[in-house]
Amino acid sequence: MRVLIDREFVVHAVIALAVCIGAWMFVVDPKVQQLHDVEAMIEQRRARFSAMNDAVIEQLAIQAATIRARSDEIESRGRLAADTALMYGLIMRLADEHGVQVQTLRPQVESKSRLDQRIVVTRIDVTMKGSFEKIASFLGALDGAPGYLRPSSLHITPTQQDGRPLVGVRLGCEALSFALPEAVAGVRGVSDDDA
Repeated sequence: MRVLIDREFVVHAVIALAVCIGAWMFVVDPKVQQLHDVEAMIEQRRARFSAMNDAVIEQLAIQAATIRARSDEIESRGRLAADTALMYGLIMRLADEHGVQVQTLRPQVESKSRLDQRIVVTRIDVTMKGSFEKIASFLGALDGAPGYLRPSSLHITPTQQDGRPLVGVRLGCEALSFALPEAVAGVRGVSDDDA
């Protein structure tokens, strides 16, 4: 009898072992293979990213610096549209430098926003008097002003003062300010709370 029990035990042990091996092959082995595949994919991507050399990183840093410098310039030139006192001072200084007499200056803060509020427009109306040459010189200097200014209207009327030929000018122009996209602000390291 003892031999029978041992045989039964061995048969049960072999069956249990076969069930365990079968379960391993059907359940665990595919998961192990998937794990090896994922590890190989991770290693492949790590090797690809580590292949990015210093030259590429340096080029990215140069491009980021260029973006920062250009966005700082855009922001600086846009301040003229946001600050009417600055705009008034600039126009009066240029008129004084070029010998033009400003009769009226009316900044109109329209704050018209376009393109999802990325462009703000401020209108300025100026009437002035002076010689044609001085007016032309003033307009040339205004064109080179440190801001985004675009003329919208210009009316020149000949006149005289004390027998001298002069021109009366009515100039309408718009000062523009641009809000930078969030991606550019991210490159600059500026959040909306800082701006």
